[in-house]
Order: sequence, then C-alpha cells, then structure tokens
Amino acid sequence: MTQPKLAHATEWGRMYGRFVGDRPRVPSITTVLGEAPDTLHGWHARVAADAMKAYLDGGDALARYPHVTAAIDEARARNRDVDRAARKAIAGTGLWLADQAAERGDRVHDYAEQVARYCPGVQLRYRYRLYPTPGQQNALAQALGCARVVFNDAIAARERARRDGLPYPKDAELSKALTAAKRTPERKWLGEVSSVVLQQALADANTAYRNFFASISGKRKGRKVGPPRFRSRRDHRQTIRFTRNACFAVTGSRMLRLPKIGDVKLAWSRELPSEPSSVTVVKDAAGRYFASFVVETSNEPLPELDAEVGIDLGLTTFAVLSNGTIIDSPKFFRRAERKLRKAQQDLSRKEKGSRNRAKARLRVARAHARVSDARKDWAHKHSTTIIRENQAMYVEDLCVTGLARTHLAKSVHDAGWATFIRLLEEKAARYGRVVGKVNRFFPSSQTCSTCGRIDGPKPLSVRTWTCPCGAVHDRDLNAARNILAAGRAERQNACGETVSLPHNGEHDSMKQEPTESATGVGRNPRTSDRGGRQKSKESFNGQLKRLDR
Repeated sequence: MTQPKLAHATEWGRMYGRFVGDRPRVPSITTVLGEAPDTLHGWHARVAADAMKAYLDGGDALARYPHVTAAIDEARARNRDVDRAARKAIAGTGLWLADQAAERGDRVHDYAEQVARYCPGVQLRYRYRLYPTPGQQNALAQALGCARVVFNDAIAARERARRDGLPYPKDAELSKALTAAKRTPERKWLGEVSSVVLQQALADANTAYRNFFASISGKRKGRKVGPPRFRSRRDHRQTIRFTRNACFAVTGSRMLRLPKIGDVKLAWSRELPSEPSSVTVVKDAAGRYFASFVVETSNEPLPELDAEVGIDLGLTTFAVLSNGTIIDSPKFFRRAERKLRKAQQDLSRKEKGSRNRAKARLRVARAHARVSDARKDWAHKHSTTIIRENQAMYVEDLCVTGLARTHLAKSVHDAGWATFIRLLEEKAARYGRVVGKVNRFFPSSQTCSTCGRIDGPKPLSVRTWTCPCGAVHDRDLNAARNILAAGRAERQNACGETVSLPHNGEHDSMKQEPTESATGVGRNPRTSDRGGRQKSKESFNGQLKRLDR
C-alpha cells in the first residue's frame, strides 16, 4: 500500500488519498473523520457526484466510472455489495475502497472506512393512517400474531442454546425450522399469512441480538441495550413488515394492497417522493393502524444564512433564544391531566377481563395518544421554524434521563426536550444546517454575557440580576447568549483554531494544578479555591437547580 498524501486539498474537501492519475482514489478524510457513509461531504460528495453523472450520462459513460455502477442497482443490492466490499477492505485485502492508516503531524488515525453508499440520498419514513375493515383487522391480527410467535420461537431457540452451552442457531437454521413448522399440524396456520412477514420477524430477532451484543461490547454508542425479550399480545405497539418481495403496492384507487390482507384504505396526506422499499404496518395502544413507508430521497439543502442562535431550554418557558424570541411551554399533559385522571379512574373501577374494561383501556390510550400527537406536531412546527431561520443552533447537552428521575419528572416528560433536540438534529442534517451541543456543566446562568464574569449560582427566584459591570440580565436570555458564545467557540475549536469565550471581568481566583505525570495527559485540570478545597464539576443537583420548576 502506498503512503497516503497528507492533508491534500481538493475541490471535494481536504483529505488524504492515494492517487490514480490526478484523482484521489483512497480516501482518509481529515476534516470529516468519522462521518456517516451516507453524508455528502468530502470524499462521499465526490463519489455521489460521480454516481449522479454516470446515471445521467448512461450507456458507455458507465465504463468511465466503474466504481459507481452500483448506484443504479436497487437499494438492497447496492447495500449488500457495499457491505461485502467493506468487509473485504477491513480484512486487509488491499482494495482501493478503504484506507488503513492516515497521518497528520504526530497524530495517527487508524480506521477501516465503510464504503460510501453510492447514491446522493437518505432514507426517510413516511407514515399514513390506515382504515382497515373489520375483516381486514382480523387478517392483520392474524399476521401480527404469527409474526409474534415466530419472533418468540427464535428468542426461545437461542435462549435454550445459551442455557445448554451450545452455539447460537444461525439464521439459515431458524429459517429451515420455520419452513418445517408450517408443515406440522400444530403450526400449519403459519402458512395462512405472507411468508415475508415471518421472515422479517426472524430478521428482527437477529437484529435485537446483534444490538444487544454490540451494546455490551461497547461497539454500539448511546444507551445500553438489554437482551431481547418475548413479545406479548398486550404490547402497546405491534408491527409487521412487508418488503418488495411481498409485492405490496399502492393501487390506482390510492389504497394499499397487502398480500393475504387485501386493499386497505389509506389517508394520503402527502405524496411519496419515490418508490418505497418496504412498508411497516403499525398498531398502537389506541387501536389505530398506520402504514410506515421507507423511501429514499435526496437532501434538500436550504440557502445558507448568517444567523446563529443559542437555545436555553426550560420548564416555565419551553425555550428562550439568544435573539430574544420566547417560546412558551404548551404543557399538553398538564392541560389534559384532569381528563386523563378521570379516564384512568374509570378504568380502575372496571372488572378485569370484562369488555367494559377493554373499552375503558382504549379511552385512556386514545387520550394519551391525543396528548402525544399534539406534542409531536408542536415540536415539528417549532423545530422547522428554527431550522429555516438559522444556519447554526446551539443547545445545552442536558441529562434528560437523569432529570426524569427527580421530582420534576412529570414536567420534564411533558416538555419533550429530547424529542425537540432530536428533530433539530435530523432536520439540520437534511437541510444543511448545524446543531451544536454545549457541555452541560457550562455555567450559562452564572456568567455575564457582556463581560464574562462568573457571578456564582443564583436561586430560581432570581429572574433578573445585575452584573458589577453594570449589565442587567434576564436569567434565561443571558443563558441563551452564553450558550451561543460557547457553541461558536466549540465549533471553531473543532476546526483547529484557538478560541475562548470573551472575559474582561473579574471572578474568584482559581489556580490550575499541573498534571502529575505524562500518563495524565488528557485529564481535565483540577482547580482549588482560596481555602484549598477541591472544586469539582457542577454536580447533577447543580444542573437541576438551574432549571425552572
């Protein structure tokens, strides 16, 4: 393998790369190291552009772009080829599709890069309400039940293998066992539903185990994933999935045709941007049915703006923006709490197992669904407004899970901060915007946004305060401005620049202790106050006190 060129600037971004002629062939991206393989930056942008050019030219033009011919195949075949090529590259076969090492100064990045998915697009879900007839509801219930049985059988087979100390049965073995079960008198009813539904249930069980093992091994980021559990007919959410092999279709009369179920009425609220690759039928706790289509569509970057905004989330007001905008908290759950309480009390009075109890349970579920739907609709509208009006947005990296375990749990869940931030991040990726997160221990409420003086913690009753420099601050607006400044500093630091927050005022003296040894490189420096007591990062309770009740 030839030595990669260092930090070579190209029209597609700054990257490392081995060259064939005048074109970089093996990427080792520096400025976007670790980016997802379906993003449109650096190397991936060039490959996507080549794919689109090859597709538009057609014919003999594809011979000039042999590395992008997979772009024209269907998504499933393309992804299969990409995964196979990536595995070969990781094995060290020397394919041009991946680079094993890249060097910049004294830093070495060792990684095996997943191959770009040669298509300038992303996968999205489009959800529509389904209105099945009573007969179709029975057919859907049968399909849901069969999928649940197959999933549970796969979990049980692997659990037995674990207890007996045997290797886990492979997917092919489980698929053969499923085919054999259809021929037995006890399980012949499995053949009354689409075979694709049953195969997808096996795939779901396999995915659940892979996620579990990846989580406990540390390969999967985020919250820990527990072991797969058995599904129940009383689960609040039940799903079945149809792929293209099932030959589902949208008919000319705008109905959804599902195998062995029929043409189901669909509420078309918007058109699909492309042909769907799969559809998932979902039944929620309120007894409603939805069709969730997976489609591949292109990104829609908005015109770039100069505006940037910091967002301070709270409970009294949902958010205060650094430009002075105040977003009131809708408090959907609090407003519906009386009706929910009454519906819950009616449910508790019904005899278990009776039809009246089933009806009362549906009333409770529908009441909660109305609250959830209203909250999601509100979050979508406000997140879209912020995305359209600003190029970059900065928020605090709050520990929402921890706050939800305190006496503020009901208000925190009602606010829906995590959903709002997730929508901002998803829409920013699609529309070419930036969302940055500021460290949760950053004292945004204690720092003067004018001079940078840290004035110390303040009780929640203090909504305005005056800094010794003479600046009068609204608590939330000042915090939003500090979040904006901190977010900008972090973003510029990520680009290699040395940037710090402006600080012209005075604060309590702090001294930095040197690190003890070379092995301590990378540790956060510890500070002490005048009395010699060690100061630690802001505690969880300190973070909690900064939030509005």
